[in-house]
Amino acid sequence: MSGPYYEEGSYEAEVVQQALGKNQKGTPQFVLRVRILHQFVNGERMNVRNQYERTIYMYLTEGAAPYTIEKLESIGFAGTSFRELDPNESDHCDFRGQPVNVVCKHEPDQNGEDREKWDIARIGSGEIETTPLEPAETRKLDALFGKSLSKPAKASKLAPVQNNDAITDDDIPF
Repeated sequence: MSGPYYEEGSYEAEVVQQALGKNQKGTPQFVLRVRILHQFVNGERMNVRNQYERTIYMYLTEGAAPYTIEKLESIGFAGTSFRELDPNESDHCDFRGQPVNVVCKHEPDQNGEDREKWDIARIGSGEIETTPLEPAETRKLDALFGKSLSKPAKASKLAPVQNNDAITDDDIPF
């Protein structure tokens, strides 16, 4: 295996297929197949060279369902039943053709080789967009508060922040 094709980061994709069912181990899941269209680089939307399809698995277990529901709501699902996600139902919520924000991360597979792991970008998980400060504004901040920066840092009583909001295979009961 040659490793991941897409870089880690934020992307825009188009939903091409969806399914509601169980995986091989019997875990209920909602699956989206997406075509990668654009990458967000430094807040700019860039076309990708090759628009390959990728699959996103969202598990529906006691531990994972709250995250899955949050992701579904972020892509516009307002249903009251998971049945509404099933494309075999005549009145299902059809995501095909809809643009969605997705995230690519790299994780080692069973052989230790890096592979792509795709997920829906949850609200607030994308890049932070701000207007840059002008040099004069930065100098003004330094004049007002810069002395505070030169003091020795006090040890924080807070636990270190970890980004553990992504669901991994370890979260899925088997």
